[in-house]
Amino acid sequence: MEKIHRNSQLMKTGLSVIISVILFTIGCATVQEKEKNVALERARAAYSQAQANPDISANAPVAMHEAAQSLQKAEQVKDVKEMEHLAYLAERQAQLAVAIAERKMAENERERLIKERDKILLEARERELERARSEAEARALELEQARKEAEAKAQESEIARLQSEEAIAKRKQLESELEELKAKQTERGIVLTL
Repeated sequence: MEKIHRNSQLMKTGLSVIISVILFTIGCATVQEKEKNVALERARAAYSQAQANPDISANAPVAMHEAAQSLQKAEQVKDVKEMEHLAYLAERQAQLAVAIAERKMAENERERLIKERDKILLEARERELERARSEAEARALELEQARKEAEAKAQESEIARLQSEEAIAKRKQLESELEELKAKQTERGIVLTL
């Protein structure tokens, strides 16, 4: 009986060892599977996040396509090391797509701001030009008015000169007529001889 008990004990021990080895193998496989899932999940999350933003798909289509291909290969491969490598590549390519898209959006925003600045400067120059044109027109009107005033004064001066010459001529005529009449100045006035 003791032999049976020993055999039973050995069987239990052997069975325990086999179960332990199986559980250890399953545990290692579970750890590897878990590690495989973590790498794939990170890659899927990075790709999903990038794909959810339409700006990234629009500005970095090539990088997004490469990330999708790497992710698909990682999901299909059986070798854990290769899967981890492909998942890592997919994650980095998705991050690269985000960086490329952000750079392109920043460049587009920069170009938009430059165009807006140029437009504002152009509008300011046009306003300045219009203001200068208005000032020049106002100055031209002032000069024209000053010219007309000068012409009017010149005409007045000419009229005054002509009137003065006419008065002088009349005076000379009157003086000559008085001389012809032999006018003499007396205390009582002018005496004329007819």
